[in-house]
Amino acid sequence: MTVTTSLYEQLFPLTTIMKQRFVEWFLGKEIDLGIWQKTNIAGSGSFAMVDAVDEGYEVSSAAGGSNQSELDFNNIRHYVHNASVIILAFRRVTATTFNENGLGNVITGASTDTACAMESTGNTFKNLRTGDATVVSESASDLVIDTIHTLYKIVCASTVIQLYINGLLKVSKTTNRPTQKMQPLVHAGNLAAVVATTRIKFLEAYNT
Repeated sequence: MTVTTSLYEQLFPLTTIMKQRFVEWFLGKEIDLGIWQKTNIAGSGSFAMVDAVDEGYEVSSAAGGSNQSELDFNNIRHYVHNASVIILAFRRVTATTFNENGLGNVITGASTDTACAMESTGNTFKNLRTGDATVVSESASDLVIDTIHTLYKIVCASTVIQLYINGLLKVSKTTNRPTQKMQPLVHAGNLAAVVATTRIKFLEAYNT
């Protein structure tokens, strides 16, 4: 047995510099507003920790049509477009809505330079949504959309974006890959005049 003097030595060789890793368990009374920003893209939504077991944090849009709200890093972009990973556990709560959660460059709906797991009433399956500087497109998994907490992992590499769902590789996408640094986004939007709600329990992001 090898004896080490630190936890780091048990996980990595001392010749390796550990890269920055962000981890958020959505527990307690409130998120850290020194890190997260509550953004209303359209309408005035609501943000709150859920008073229920194992439900995490809730982002809800306003009820007007096409309203959108999200958590983001206020355009502080730590994560590179071609060598980063984000892991999220979230669920879509209400129908006629969409969740677009993952990494994105801008805070106006993750419209360009994005890599997100998307669940939308407008789709049949859970999708990987990516965008370069001008074009956004989606590739479908083989898992039908639902309202259950699901674990997603998005790997942004030099030639491909991969979506893992509950530990299994479901989508590999080589088109419309992001070209700029990105930030975490937890996004809820509606497709009709109802409140759109997403709940997130866990988020981890790091550069590889």
